[in-house]
Amino acid sequence: MDDLRHPDLTRRRTIVVPGAWFDVVEHEPSRYHVVAAGEIDIATAPTLRGFLRTGLREVSEGAEVVVDLARVHLLAAAGLHVLLAAAAIARSRHVALRLHPLSPAVSTILDLTDTRDEFDLEVR
Repeated sequence: MDDLRHPDLTRRRTIVVPGAWFDVVEHEPSRYHVVAAGEIDIATAPTLRGFLRTGLREVSEGAEVVVDLARVHLLAAAGLHVLLAAAAIARSRHVALRLHPLSPAVSTILDLTDTRDEFDLEVR
């Protein structure tokens, strides 16, 4: 985690669960940035869901929620379900949900499930 930039350390929060960790590295009205690492499966997906719900609730219309998945080595069905549900909520609130960067494992799952088009994969 020492290679991450933390623009607002007062609002930063990290949660470590068996198999994964999640960290909010930027939290502003126009941008909410979450980093996930490890396995996003049935045991850890609820934690990711909580982070994304918070981000989607707290950003303003037209904002972006960025989810860094570069350190995720397993994205199971439960994790994909959380991301797809968050994308639907984001669209309804006119918020961009951006997955960037992606690990090879996440990229493969998005390709295999033909869900890549559900997400913005580039950061503004």
